[in-house]
Amino acid sequence: FEDFQRGIRELQERGVILVGLTRNNAADVEPVWDDPRMALKRGDFAAMRVDWNDKAANLREVARELNLAVDSFVFADDDPVERARMKEACPEVAVPEFPGDEKGLAKFLRRVRRLYFPEMRVTREDALRTAQYRAEAARRDFAGGLSAEKFLEGLGMWADVHLAEAGEFPRIAQLSQKSNQFNVLSNRYLVDDVAGFSRDAGRMLWTVHAGDRFGDQGLVAFVQAVLDGHEATIVDWVMSCRAMNRRLEFAVEERVEEDLLGRGVAKLCASWRKTPKNAPVERLFDGFGFARTGGGEYERLYELEMPRREPLRHYVEFRGSCAANGKGGKP
Repeated sequence: FEDFQRGIRELQERGVILVGLTRNNAADVEPVWDDPRMALKRGDFAAMRVDWNDKAANLREVARELNLAVDSFVFADDDPVERARMKEACPEVAVPEFPGDEKGLAKFLRRVRRLYFPEMRVTREDALRTAQYRAEAARRDFAGGLSAEKFLEGLGMWADVHLAEAGEFPRIAQLSQKSNQFNVLSNRYLVDDVAGFSRDAGRMLWTVHAGDRFGDQGLVAFVQAVLDGHEATIVDWVMSCRAMNRRLEFAVEERVEEDLLGRGVAKLCASWRKTPKNAPVERLFDGFGFARTGGGEYERLYELEMPRREPLRHYVEFRGSCAANGKGGKP
């Protein structure tokens, strides 16, 4: 099954998260990872369950551990009994029919790719995804028993906020398309759209690279504002859900306002528009100290007079700086 393993490994390299579920004795499985015929290694898996528990129960547990929806999983198993059990216990999980012999594996893998993992441009963050999920597990272990403040202080968070560069356009487009929770207006963009924004002298587009003592999280957020004289309007504030709940957004907002202030902006406007999944940012701008100026149940409008009176509180060390002039990248 070496070719089949290589095919799975290629999916993992494109950003697909691998989880191993096997009803087996851990002591029997562990030596297999050292077999030179194994194309897949233990480190390729974001999570593993080697026990005699129900695989459906283990999948739900792993979903909670990785903070993934159960309906985002594809379950590949050569045992028809296990497939039937998964369909019954977790109907939201995709369970493709597995071939009866190894001759059908290549066709099976092509079908899985086509149906569940359609081709798209691979970003650096896709390649790092498994390592990032493993780092997230280490963060959870570190958080055990600590207060929220002590946890954030001990993370050693850093961020680099700068004007978008051409190499970052695919990731910006990807974030716009895939980020649903931390996305104030849920605008969806293609790479060409992003490239056009970067060339528009009336727009500012910032990207955010972040990390901490447990690893580099890559490009996790972007913010876009439209300029109009001494006024600017935020039209995108988007962040990956894996960077949420660490006050990173306060550090980013501080840098964005600092850059706009240096360009003569005295008033910053913003809004939130309700979608089925973006409740976590319903009061993002309230938290930033913006004054609400209008809107209703499905939309909130805000303004902020700059400079702000009180600094935003965060636990992030900045690396690099916003470009103060022109539309280039890092200064």
